Amino acid sequence: MEQREQKTITFSVKKFLKWVVGLIILIIVVLFIVRSLSHSRMLGVSVGDSVSNDIVAVDYDGGSAPSANPMGNGSFSRGMQIPPIFGRDNNSVSDTREFMKVNYSGAIKTREVKDTARDVRGIVRDMDGRIDSETVNEKYGYVSFVIPKSNLDDFRDEIESLTHKKLYTENTSSQNLLNQKQNIEQNMDLTNKSLSDLRSEKTKAETAHNKSLASLQAQLKSLTTSAETMRAKLDAMPAAEEGSPEQVQARMTQESYINFSNQVAELKNKIAQENRVFAENKKSFDSAIGQFNNQLGEIKKDDKAFAENIETVNGSVSMQWVSVWQLARIFLPIHPIFIILLLAIILWYILKRLRIVPLVVVKW
Repeated sequence: MEQREQKTITFSVKKFLKWVVGLIILIIVVLFIVRSLSHSRMLGVSVGDSVSNDIVAVDYDGGSAPSANPMGNGSFSRGMQIPPIFGRDNNSVSDTREFMKVNYSGAIKTREVKDTARDVRGIVRDMDGRIDSETVNEKYGYVSFVIPKSNLDDFRDEIESLTHKKLYTENTSSQNLLNQKQNIEQNMDLTNKSLSDLRSEKTKAETAHNKSLASLQAQLKSLTTSAETMRAKLDAMPAAEEGSPEQVQARMTQESYINFSNQVAELKNKIAQENRVFAENKKSFDSAIGQFNNQLGEIKKDDKAFAENIETVNGSVSMQWVSVWQLARIFLPIHPIFIILLLAIILWYILKRLRIVPLVVVKW
């Protein structure tokens, strides 16, 4: 059998090093130029392009919470407003309660994004959760959801079972929402106090009104009796001659009757005015109490929503398509390029032994 003639290739290490050094110098020069240009552009940004943070002040009609006392000098203040709801920044450690809000995020690398997204949706619903948003295509997927806090551990186990542990990462964070709870409690206390003060002032106003009305009615009864007495005397008097003592007495009785009648009419007007003012005040009291009751109802709704919020977990799972090359980099103990290089060396050695590739002679 005729032996294959093997070709020879001479490899100059000196020329190779020259080329390598030149290439390195060229790369350094290019990087230096690019960095210089980027630095110049950064210095060229004008002051007008900067972002200013303006502080916006909020004023609640005068800057102070209105008083819950609607009675000023015996009259109702129509300018009374519901005190604004506001929060407080309480950094004291005296309140050691914990209202932990848990957030979860997971990331899965997969070759089948759509199938994995479907599995994630199924797990969320199996955990009595709710899907809030979803984005899925061939290369990327994202599912945002809410699940009960009590099901978080089971949910994590199910999600992790969808793929290999090297293709799955997760992050769970918790935050104590104590400040929110304290704000709700403070607003509820303020509203309850305002309601209590209003009801107390309304009761005082009703008591004062009833006392004043009773006094006016007693005076009216007395004057009415006096007027009726004078009228009866006047009707019982016989006709008298002009200038006689009987006529003088009749004239005095008539004047007394007219005087009592005028006082009765004046008292009736006072009673009507008292009732009218009280009716207006009562209407204003009832309106303000109704507004505070509505505000208290909203605060109770906020408190209920707060309790529900801390008993749930807001989470998201993202899915990223991964190539075979990326899988190799993840699972192989060394970088795939070294394996390829090793295989290339082995192949070259075999082909060299078969005299298929030329013989390489290295020299300086």
